[in-house]
Amino acid sequence: MKSAGYLIALMGCIAAQFAFAGAKETPIPPLAARACDGFCERACLNIRLGLPNSPYLKYEALVKPRLLELGVRAVRTTCESPESVAMLNDLAAAQIQSHVIVKPAQAVAVCKALKNVVAIEGPCEPDRVEGWVNVTREQQKALYGSIRALPAFKNVIVAGPMLADAAQSEKLGLFSDAMDYGSLRDYPPGLNPMFGSGGRYVVELMKDVRKVCGPMQGIYFNEFGYHNGLAAPDGSGVPEAIAGRYIIRHLLHQVYSGGAPTYIYELFDAQADPKNTDKEKHFGLCRYDGSPKPAFSALKKFMTLMKDSGPVFTPEALAYRFAGSYKNLRQCLAQKRSGVFYLFVWFEEPSFDPKTQRVLNVPGQEVVIELGQPIKSISAWHPLVENERPRPLAEFSKVRLPVNDEVLLLEIELKR
Repeated sequence: MKSAGYLIALMGCIAAQFAFAGAKETPIPPLAARACDGFCERACLNIRLGLPNSPYLKYEALVKPRLLELGVRAVRTTCESPESVAMLNDLAAAQIQSHVIVKPAQAVAVCKALKNVVAIEGPCEPDRVEGWVNVTREQQKALYGSIRALPAFKNVIVAGPMLADAAQSEKLGLFSDAMDYGSLRDYPPGLNPMFGSGGRYVVELMKDVRKVCGPMQGIYFNEFGYHNGLAAPDGSGVPEAIAGRYIIRHLLHQVYSGGAPTYIYELFDAQADPKNTDKEKHFGLCRYDGSPKPAFSALKKFMTLMKDSGPVFTPEALAYRFAGSYKNLRQCLAQKRSGVFYLFVWFEEPSFDPKTQRVLNVPGQEVVIELGQPIKSISAWHPLVENERPRPLAEFSKVRLPVNDEVLLLEIELKR
C-alpha cells in the first residue's frame, strides 16, 4: 500500500507533466512584419549644396556619385540659389526627392521650381535667436498656410520647427494644425542610440517635440548623426566604425517602431581638420577628400540588403517569441516580397566608452528564439561583419544564438 505522501508526490508529478504539456502547446502569437523596403524609405541624408570650401562644391565629381552609390531616396538641404534648384532637379531625375529648408516667403516659389519635393520646413534652430517664440509660431503658420493653399502641393509634407534644444518645445506650445510632422534634432554625445542630444533618452526628447506637434503626428529625425572628432574637447566623438554600427541600429529601430524618416547628418565632412579637434567638421559619412568612411559602407550594405522595390504589398506575420527576459534586447522583423523574413536582433548596449575613448567588447549572451510555424530554412549572420556570410541552421523550432551589440540577422523562410 502506497503511503499518502507518495500519492501526493505522484499527483504533483502528473500535474506538472500536464502543465508542461500545456505550456508546450500554448500557441506562439504572430507578430506582423514591416516591409524591408521601409528601411530604404527611412534612411535619408543631409547635404549642404554650395557650402563654401567644402566637398559639396564638387557636385558632379563627388556629391551626385556618392548619393547614387549609396542609394538614398531623399536628401535634406537649403535651397537658396538657382544652382541649388538645378542640382536638386538633376537628382530628381535619379528618383532622389528633396526635403528643403526655406524662408516662408520663398516656400511657394521653391516648390514650384523643384520637380520632386517631398517635404519643406522653415528656418532651423530658431531657438538660438532672442525673441524666437512668437516669430517661430508666425513663420510656421505662414509656411503651412502658403503650401496648403495650393492644391498642386497637397502631398508636400510641411515639417514643424526643428529646435536646437527640444526642451524648449514647451515655450512654443501645441499648434499641430500648422504642421504635418514634428521635427527632432538628435546628436547623441558619443552614446549608443537609445540616448540622444544632451545625453537624454530619445523617448524623452520625442515627448518634448510632442508638446508642439501633438500625440498623433509622426516625428522626423531631421538631423541625426555622430561625429568622429575624437580629439574634440567635449569628448562626444565616436570612431568611424562605431558610428556606422550605431546608425544602422537607430534605423532598424525606426523600421520596427514604424517611425518617420531619419535624415542622417551628413554626407561629407564639411572642412579639413587633420587633428580631429573640431567636431563640426567630422559628421560626414565620407571624409573631406570624398573617401567613404565605414559608416558609408555600412549604410550602403544595408540599403542594398533591404532594397525591395515594387508594388505596395502587405507583409505577413511570423509566429515567434523570445524564451526568456533579456535586458536591452532589440529586434526588427521585416519581410521581402519573396516571402523571406528578416529578423534582426541585437543588444542596445554601448559599443564605445567616450570617457575612456575605448571600444568596448560586449560579451555575447545566448538568446533563445522559439518559432511556431513550419520552417523551410533559417540562416544567421552579421551583415556588418566583413566577409561574413549566412550560416544555415539545423534547428528550426528553438534557435539558440549568441547575441551582442553587433546586429545579427536571421533569414527565415516558411514552408508554403
